[in-house]
Amino acid sequence: MAQHEILLNLPEVSIANSDASFDVYEDKELLGRIKVSRGTIEWVPSGYRSGVHINWDDFDRLMKKHGYRR
Repeated sequence: MAQHEILLNLPEVSIANSDASFDVYEDKELLGRIKVSRGTIEWVPSGYRSGVHINWDDFDRLMKKHGYRR
């Protein structure tokens, strides 16, 4: 089973002015980065310059439909 590691990079200012980013690793290799802002959440796969965005309302619906509880 793959080993996942997530490193959190918090900005020094409020998220209102700057994104928070999370580096996601799989087996010690960078899988991608999650960027969180007030308006959207963005996934930037490793090796890509830009990512895919989703607004918070759509993210909520996506997680409710495809996510699972532990």
